[in-house]
Amino acid sequence: MINFLSFLFRLLYIVAHGIVVRKRETRWAKVQLRNIEMKLQQHLNGFTFKKIVNSYALFVPLISDGYAQLHGRNTNRMEKERLLHYFICSSLFDDFCDRVDCQDERLWKLSFNSENVIAVNGDEEIFLYAHNFLRRQFAGLKLAYYDDVSLKIFHSQNESEKQFDPTITNEDIARITKEKGGHSLLITNCYLDISFSQQENDCCFYMGFLIQLTNDIFDIYKDIHDESEGSATLPNRMENAIKFRNYFASVIQEFQEKIWGIHIDAKNIKSFHIRMMALCALGLTGIHQFVLLQEKQGRLPPLKNLSRKETIIDMERWHTFQYWFTSTYRESKKLQHPPRKS
Repeated sequence: MINFLSFLFRLLYIVAHGIVVRKRETRWAKVQLRNIEMKLQQHLNGFTFKKIVNSYALFVPLISDGYAQLHGRNTNRMEKERLLHYFICSSLFDDFCDRVDCQDERLWKLSFNSENVIAVNGDEEIFLYAHNFLRRQFAGLKLAYYDDVSLKIFHSQNESEKQFDPTITNEDIARITKEKGGHSLLITNCYLDISFSQQENDCCFYMGFLIQLTNDIFDIYKDIHDESEGSATLPNRMENAIKFRNYFASVIQEFQEKIWGIHIDAKNIKSFHIRMMALCALGLTGIHQFVLLQEKQGRLPPLKNLSRKETIIDMERWHTFQYWFTSTYRESKKLQHPPRKS
């Protein structure tokens, strides 16, 4: 268990670190992306450019530094360069998947035969540049592992197309969500110059699952009201908010057990655990909004009948922030002392 003052000090450091690093990395990422555009004489559209920058600048302080600090340091500049190229690839791949004229065969060639593919437009040229840059970073067994995880991400992306089928079961949605989120985060460990243990990789996989679930919670309104999407997720199929909260809490519990199995100095585990619980608490905070609606009306109304105000989670509201803070503290107190690294 962790006392409140120790928790507060560590959480304040994590928040301050996140604000400072995000601002710095946002500036750096914009410069790097513009340099790549100039080098290739191509231009990303404004939405994708912003998505890459924001995803990268949030990921470094919240996730990457968290895993690096388990080993006594922050993410270095070479690792950050790899991560930026990863977000170029992942953001553009999402764009390709949304295009009706980009078939699975083309996506396969871009992903796994990139050295022999000729780009047909600017987005593909930038994607291939970033993708080939990343593959050149690895050799031998690490390249084989990297390609294996990449293949699993590709298959998970194809599997996610099943979520547009209204007959898909919740069990299949959970499996797809876990595999897609887990492998998408797991591959980022390849970009750090750290030999991660199996326990650390297991933690990364579960954290990816929780991040994907949390994103789906915050996207409930968009997913339900955007007719062009129509993708079924566990949150937008929610019929009982309390049961879904219990399910989400059970995934957090499994994640915590993975953290407790890491053989790292207890001091580093404490900070890592708080950082991860702060992220998990975002999901709990989002679900709480629907629990309140259910308790107020006696049952959870059909989500498609709810207004934007009722489904959008506003983290700037005081009571929302307060619930996030108390949830972070409650989950952080559950830390069990792991074995020290020998």
